[in-house]
Amino acid sequence: MIKRLHHTAIQVENLEESIKFYESIDFKVIKKFTKEEPKAKAAFMENGAMLELWQFEDENEPQSQIIKKHIAFETDDLEGDLIDFQKNGHDIVIPVTKGVTVEQFAFVRDSKGNCFELVQLRIQK
Repeated sequence: MIKRLHHTAIQVENLEESIKFYESIDFKVIKKFTKEEPKAKAAFMENGAMLELWQFEDENEPQSQIIKKHIAFETDDLEGDLIDFQKNGHDIVIPVTKGVTVEQFAFVRDSKGNCFELVQLRIQK
């Protein structure tokens, strides 16, 4: 079940410059990471709200087009939610994938062509 808005993601031309800007308005870097497919650098920042910044090596690569601007919702049942979305005719555009900052994630396309991410957080032990 979808629980809440988790983060908003945007594409940036220069990750380090963008981090400096968001730090100037009191965002803090939570995690920086790289991705191989699509090849990219990214950072999670937080200031009450979560912001994900993406700098792609090739912004025309198909997955870059999906990831470059999106909203993400937290769920406690990623697999179940994906089944429900598929039953309602929505496309899964990036299947369940192990995450860097979350346990796992997937991307769905809504009926108007907008892509959004579903994230399932790590279980705290």
